[in-house]
Amino acid sequence: MKQLKNLFNTSLVFIVAVACLFLASGGYAADSKSSTAMRGKSSKTQPKVAEKSVKKETGKTSLSKVTVYSFYGNSRCPTCRKIEQYTKETVEQNFSSGTYAGRVAFMSVNFEEKPNEHFVKDYQLVSSGVVLQPEKDGKPGKWENLEAVWVQVGDKSKFFAYMKDSIIKSLGGK
Repeated sequence: MKQLKNLFNTSLVFIVAVACLFLASGGYAADSKSSTAMRGKSSKTQPKVAEKSVKKETGKTSLSKVTVYSFYGNSRCPTCRKIEQYTKETVEQNFSSGTYAGRVAFMSVNFEEKPNEHFVKDYQLVSSGVVLQPEKDGKPGKWENLEAVWVQVGDKSKFFAYMKDSIIKSLGGK
């Protein structure tokens, strides 16, 4: 039964990814007003990080950081928009103060814009999605593509829990 559920989830992720690629390729006349507005959005802005800076203390290793990338294409389906919204909300609600303040940055990036095309190869992107890029001592760690966001997006509380747990794990937590 578990294998059948995993096969179903994998198939669902694939179907949603193909649908998003279809929309991104212009295969469907999406809402041109919102698509045009999104095309103007650039990732040239710096990641939004809480104002507190992480200080290195003598004799101690520095704290890890993570950039949460929400990738999208020129044409966006409602599910893609919801994934971005939920991801941003999760970061803002759980990582802007307290223990993790200043350690988690959110970036929304159109991977189809010229300056951002390298992300497709860098993170092996096949469609819109969320990638976690950890960093420790100024060096990037092993990134993770959170493919399960496509399955979790139907339940906001499960999505938030999955995203929060993934980010904490990426920061070196439990």
